[in-house]
Amino acid sequence: MAIGLDDELLTLAQAATLIPSRRVGRSTAASTLFRWARHGLRGVRLEVIQLGGTKYTTRSALERFFARLSDTEDGRAGGEHA
Repeated sequence: MAIGLDDELLTLAQAATLIPSRRVGRSTAASTLFRWARHGLRGVRLEVIQLGGTKYTTRSALERFFARLSDTEDGRAGGEHA
């Protein structure tokens, strides 16, 4: 599934604020989301679009990313859904 222009676009910095912190007192950095988009995590990439010099994602793209990561942890191939 791809990001649609009907979705509310969030900069990677805005999207990072939506992710719960894993370390006490330290929020998720926008560079982490950039890395997930560029290189992926455990074979799963965060969906982004680029407009000008800024990369954007959406809440639904974040949800799909974390769902795919959960699938890979359960032993299913990345992106497959039962």
